[in-house]
Amino acid sequence: GQNRDRTRADSPKNITVSVSPSGPVPENSNVTLTCSSNANPAVRNYTWYRADGDQEALIGTGHTLNITVSTINNNFFCKATNTVGFKASINLQIDIQYSPKNVTVSVSPSGPVPENSNVTLTCSSNANPAVRNYTWYRADGDQETFIGTGSSFNVTVSKVKSSFFCKATNALGCERSRNLQIDVQYSPKNVTVSVSPSGPVPENSNVSLTCSSNANPAVRNYTWYRADGDQETFIGTGSSFNVTVSKVKSSFFCKATNALGCERSRNLQIDVQYSPKNVTVSVSPSGPVPENSNVSLTCSSNANPAVRNYTWYRADGDQEAPIGTRSSFNVTVSKVKSSFFCKATNALGCERSSNLQIDVQYSPKNITVSVSPSGPVPENSNMTLTCSSDANPAVRNYTWYRADGNQETFIGTGMSSSIKVSRDTRALFCKAENEIGVGRSRNMQIEVQYPPQILLSSHCSSTQSQLNCSCETLGNPSPTIQWYLNELPVNHSKCEIFNQTLNRTILRSFFTLNQPHKKDRLTLLCRSFNSLGSASQQFCVSSQQISTEHRLLYPAIISTLAVLLLALLLYVFFIRAQKNPCKNKGHLTDENNTVAMSQPLTEEGNEEPNTTEECIYANADGLRGAENLHPANIAGPSSTDLPSSGPKNAEGGYEKSDKKGDENELIYSNVNWKKKSKKKKGEKSLDMNPPGRSYLKEKCMVRGVNRKFVSNAVEMGGLYAQVEPRNMRKEVGCEYVQVKFKEQSAMQK
Repeated sequence: GQNRDRTRADSPKNITVSVSPSGPVPENSNVTLTCSSNANPAVRNYTWYRADGDQEALIGTGHTLNITVSTINNNFFCKATNTVGFKASINLQIDIQYSPKNVTVSVSPSGPVPENSNVTLTCSSNANPAVRNYTWYRADGDQETFIGTGSSFNVTVSKVKSSFFCKATNALGCERSRNLQIDVQYSPKNVTVSVSPSGPVPENSNVSLTCSSNANPAVRNYTWYRADGDQETFIGTGSSFNVTVSKVKSSFFCKATNALGCERSRNLQIDVQYSPKNVTVSVSPSGPVPENSNVSLTCSSNANPAVRNYTWYRADGDQEAPIGTRSSFNVTVSKVKSSFFCKATNALGCERSSNLQIDVQYSPKNITVSVSPSGPVPENSNMTLTCSSDANPAVRNYTWYRADGNQETFIGTGMSSSIKVSRDTRALFCKAENEIGVGRSRNMQIEVQYPPQILLSSHCSSTQSQLNCSCETLGNPSPTIQWYLNELPVNHSKCEIFNQTLNRTILRSFFTLNQPHKKDRLTLLCRSFNSLGSASQQFCVSSQQISTEHRLLYPAIISTLAVLLLALLLYVFFIRAQKNPCKNKGHLTDENNTVAMSQPLTEEGNEEPNTTEECIYANADGLRGAENLHPANIAGPSSTDLPSSGPKNAEGGYEKSDKKGDENELIYSNVNWKKKSKKKKGEKSLDMNPPGRSYLKEKCMVRGVNRKFVSNAVEMGGLYAQVEPRNMRKEVGCEYVQVKFKEQSAMQK
């Protein structure tokens, strides 16, 4: 039962408030109040209150509270609340020490007293600690005269000795009372006129005149007069009087009357003046001026008294920067220094002019290029360029350029321009032109993304012990290269692969295979890919091309074939030379970098070859140069041009080998032309560009590496296009191409 009592929930008890620091504290000090209690369950909220008599004002929450105390902010309590209820502490009265406050003076007897009577003055105040000294003073205008000490003081009052005050001092400071004006009765004295506003006043302004006097009992009647030389003109009554002043209406006086007598003031001469008005700025020369020109600014105004100071400012938005003084000022103006104003100052005040905006003309500045869409863009996509500038007069012409190194290529006009980007579109800029000049933007770098392409620098070289291949690819985003050996991804444990990043768009990969002669046939594929696409390059290598034993047989085989072909060629040449000798047509560059075996291209197999024969000479060096230039060598043919696709059908670029003894050189080609036979009924004439594409499979051996090619027969027109047959009419068509080989050793003879 006792355990149940201990855990019984109850509202907070024994609520107390403590203060730190404890004891007396100076007024306006910061103290920390802490609320403590016993509660089960625990207190979840403390609230603080200031006690103002029967009122309580919430001032904060929390277990502790920092507060600034004063004489009226020194009584506090807190409330502790848990889930059962709440309870408040008793009030904590903090001992606040302060210098004397509410210092007042009282007089006995009170009320009006005759001039030269004796009265008793008493000084009272609130202070903690208590006041230790009282001192008395007579107020004589702005002067104060010490007259005695003590909380009470006896004095003889008069008209000029009727205002008193006291000072109360304790350990913390000193405070004075207000002046006590004892009601000493007398006829009006010291009658004066004041004007509001005081001092010089603007002409034709309304001013308020006030008549003041010392009188007791109080003045019962004030009368106003305008002084016109020796004449005085009654204009109104009342202690205050409103009047419109001018140059001829500026001198006034009043009379004050009470039960004891009447007194008049002196004449008040009002100085009708005004601060600078109609402040304006003029510029010479007027009208538009070129940037960096010198102009003269002049500040003018009306003022009384005269303007004593002119100051000049340049307006920069909400800022104003002082730039000089004097009524005239010379300044160099520019685009950012074109708005000015002046201030005119006299004894009465200061007035500023409105801003003078000088029409400063300048060539286009701050020229910028924005692009939409922003960020990387795919190749061949459209983008909008916008040229912005600041110019006066306005831009009349925008022109767009592509930056090609140190060259700039014009691409269009207009503030906005739409273009189709390509991989060559890297940096663009615009020029803005107005009547003053031309400005140029910075280059806007455009990141164009495109699928990868394999460069013609990709190649293979082989020895008996090692096959070395390199694959170089271009793409954005940066491409990745994967090697395939015999249609399988290459394992690094079996081969050596090293990737080298040449720049952010070009990657070069090196492939090394040891002892390639142990394999009958190798098919090596380099595949490059990024997020936009892929490209492949295939290298076909046979063990016979690597074997030393087989390489020794190549010269004998090639020599035998060359002799047979040469004999056949001489026979054909002898027969046809009798009718139409061959003419040298110059060098031929093959479009597909292949050396094709002789193969007739005829549509009708029973037609006889034409006796007319054209010779086409092709230089092997020319062929090698052509393959370095022709775009077809950058990557293999499109899959749409091939009978089938995949690594087995992929085409590669020109390959080189260290073996020179196996090279065959193309010496020349004979093109035989045949007149078409007259069309028989139902027969079709030969079409140089048949609508359906046929494919010519070619196999070449160039510098020790076999490569497969699948070339569209229509593309062979590139071979024929460079030959102009003599006396050829519309009915003449190409029948076949005969390509003859000759050993390089025979060429050297």
